[in-house]
Amino acid sequence: MINEQLFVQENSGKAKFKDIDEAKMGKLYEDFIIEFYRREQNHYQVNRNGRGVNWMDSGTLECHRSKLPRMEADVILESANRRIIMDAKFYKESLGGRNGGKLHSENLYQLLAYLRNREATVVSAS
Repeated sequence: MINEQLFVQENSGKAKFKDIDEAKMGKLYEDFIIEFYRREQNHYQVNRNGRGVNWMDSGTLECHRSKLPRMEADVILESANRRIIMDAKFYKESLGGRNGGKLHSENLYQLLAYLRNREATVVSAS
């Protein structure tokens, strides 16, 4: 990816990076985090059972369950007694909103949905 984004300016001969596509950077960032945890620690398995987070949908009609979106976390660390769900997002600007001073709310809601459904699944299994 670095080679694809590097170009030489004709007039000066200096190397410069093009703007890197935000989607590519997001994928690179996510892959980095996954590999970092795989290599740098041995207490947790990374994405051992995939990255899906189940909906707590007991009491939901089968015909309505198919309408629920798939929940897939970016990174899940698992041990015998703990599961850590991580969301790995890359932005050129980490803060958004009208004045540029707020966290991206859709990602907070997404993470809250993962955690609440995971919590309900664990509690109902107990």
